[in-house]
Amino acid sequence: LLVVTPYNEFFHSVTAQFPGARELDYNYDFFGSNKQVRDRLLELAPGASRILLHLVTPGGYDYLRELEPWKDKVTVVCSLSPVPLRKFPWVKTAIAIFGTDSDAFDAGVGVLDGQVDPTAKLPLDFQGLPVGGSP
Repeated sequence: LLVVTPYNEFFHSVTAQFPGARELDYNYDFFGSNKQVRDRLLELAPGASRILLHLVTPGGYDYLRELEPWKDKVTVVCSLSPVPLRKFPWVKTAIAIFGTDSDAFDAGVGVLDGQVDPTAKLPLDFQGLPVGGSP
């Protein structure tokens, strides 16, 4: 499991339930991404059994775009609004956690490992919304 996140606390929540996970840390650059991180992501993605992208900033969309070739093994945990994910229709598994603290991280990981049943429903319907330009 490759965990792509700018938050060490998120990575620790993941490794508590998924020992042996590997972290790729990206800087919290709100609107930008880092070429070295993107290059490292492209190097690690093919060999990862699963890829867990923690989407925290609009800059993280660049990393998500890079992962499309491995879409069958990508899961997105979104601390942002999940609305921009409509621009990535290839993402089949996404969890909205609406927070960046350890409780939100633990809840999201609990959904991933089956300890928490995500019975909530998003208060949004993406059907009929325009996709628009890139995020």
